[in-house]
Amino acid sequence: MKLIVENFGPIKKGEIDLNKKFYAFVGYNNTGKTYMSQLLWGIFNINLFPLNKDFDALMDDDFFETNSFDLEKSPDIIQKFLDLYADFVVKEVVPICFNAELSAGYFSNLKIKILYNPKIDIKILSRKLNYNHSLQHINQSYFNIFKEDDSYIVNFSGELPNDEFGKKHKVKSFAQLLQDLFFQVTAFEPNFLPASRTFFPQFYKYIIELERERGSKISNEMRLLAQEYGEQEAFRIIQRKYATPYNKITDIIFTQLYSLSTQNIEDNLEYIDLLFELSEIIGGGIIAKTPENIGVKEFYFRLKDKSEIPMFLASSSVNQLTLLNLFLKYWASTNYNFLFIDEPEENLHPSNQIKLTNLLLKFATRNHNRVLITTHSPLIAENINNYLYLSLLRKQQPNDFEKIVAENRLNIDSEIDILPEEIGIYFFKDGKITDLADESTDWGINFRDFYRVQQEVSNIGKILTDYLHYQAQDEEDILDKQPAQ
Repeated sequence: MKLIVENFGPIKKGEIDLNKKFYAFVGYNNTGKTYMSQLLWGIFNINLFPLNKDFDALMDDDFFETNSFDLEKSPDIIQKFLDLYADFVVKEVVPICFNAELSAGYFSNLKIKILYNPKIDIKILSRKLNYNHSLQHINQSYFNIFKEDDSYIVNFSGELPNDEFGKKHKVKSFAQLLQDLFFQVTAFEPNFLPASRTFFPQFYKYIIELERERGSKISNEMRLLAQEYGEQEAFRIIQRKYATPYNKITDIIFTQLYSLSTQNIEDNLEYIDLLFELSEIIGGGIIAKTPENIGVKEFYFRLKDKSEIPMFLASSSVNQLTLLNLFLKYWASTNYNFLFIDEPEENLHPSNQIKLTNLLLKFATRNHNRVLITTHSPLIAENINNYLYLSLLRKQQPNDFEKIVAENRLNIDSEIDILPEEIGIYFFKDGKITDLADESTDWGINFRDFYRVQQEVSNIGKILTDYLHYQAQDEEDILDKQPAQ
């Protein structure tokens, strides 16, 4: 599938392939990289955005008479669903993702299209997803819709009344199945770690306390307004007056941290090896505990010598990687995760940028996971290229590539096996999005903008040092020409 957007903030027009395993968005500041990644987070967040619009246009009368439906033979129906779903994204998903109360009008000209390619995307529809949806109608009749693993056939059983309710429910159930097949990547919502993530470990506790006070104030004010204007108008007044000054992603992070600090959540052992790698990067681990066993838990950084310090004394690198630590330890599901992380290189030494990129690539190649990063780091870009080279070497010399890595003492993880077609690199500039795969060769992705700036800085240094060398040489020549005393 391809996502096509127009008039989306700074993006005039661009398209993204939705079938990649690892994405990297690169380009200039304020060109829409974070906008696009947040939009993708919303599109794949079907638990947060369940279908609530009318999909009646999806089917004709023949559909209501059939007991089975072959997805493989119905590309027109699939595209019609995606057209309706794109409309749903514009009208329902974007306003919630981007806090429409504060951004009203900013996306008023937004257009979204999701294109289905039967030759490529049909495999998505056969994915291992056991879907079984039942309904007991008021007349005690039952209706089921189900699809087996690795099958294109959708089956209907039971009966629905031959009225508007029955037809609407059958179509909506079918639309929900398609939504799950195309966009369900995890049993939980995809996780988005924003560039402002260093803020959360230190200050989430105080935001929660403010939200509690705000909630109490809203409740009291709502009661008084309802008495004067009625509940509907009172709700509209409150909604305008108390619009939260942040987006849905921030709201969810606060909720996750609050749940972590008030509930006993078990550790996820699936990614314990990656947690260990992360602890090596930050030089310790993150723990949560309640001071004096009262109130909300606070986070502490536990160093390798077992000493503990509060987060405001920990380094900025520790604070920025805390949410990733919590994701791997608590929030990640066993499989089908989609992790979004804005500028992972923040506050990290170059060697740690490489280690973190390796960790993210490793995560993306396991358990049907996916990762999207935005980055301004030439090092991360080059490291991604190195794994494309490794993939080509593995294909050309399958019996020798590990020996080559070992003999040359290459600082690269030969266990990471990701194919060039599984990586999507997109360059953002001047309102456009360019797929750099279109400009790639057997020698990897051409991160042209990074290379241009690096070359420019290098050339400046060369020219300046050349003049310094010439000056020093001229002074030596003058001294050589002076008569001896």
